Amino acid sequence: MAWIIALNERLWPFATVALVVAVTVLSLRPMPELPIPSAALSFKVHHFIAYAMLALPAALARPRRWPLLLLLIAGWGGVIEILQPHFGRSGAVFDAAVNMAGVATGAAIATLLRRAAGYDAPEGSGAADGRRRGPAAGIAQR
Repeated sequence: MAWIIALNERLWPFATVALVVAVTVLSLRPMPELPIPSAALSFKVHHFIAYAMLALPAALARPRRWPLLLLLIAGWGGVIEILQPHFGRSGAVFDAAVNMAGVATGAAIATLLRRAAGYDAPEGSGAADGRRRGPAAGIAQR
């Protein structure tokens, strides 16, 4: 798992930009009317998953000011909801909230993955800085 995080640390900007473009295009593409009300719920799930995936590369890499980057991603979810009526879609406050929940979940998943790979020391563990604590950190100390 550590190699995935190490690879992500080099590629996260490209992955994030690609995901922003994909989510933006899919969110602003006109949609036909939903045939059944339960289909609307499935689109909420799509919103949630899309924004969790959108937050994941940056949250895994933890660049400088990564919390600000996650706030910008969450804010972009709100901007998309404002823009959607201009593209034949309906914008909804609830959709923006689902987007934000997805960003928070993506960040939480990234934190769990980093800890599982040994990159972040839990609070109170005595580590001065948990930022880049991975398998390589242990080797450098020997």
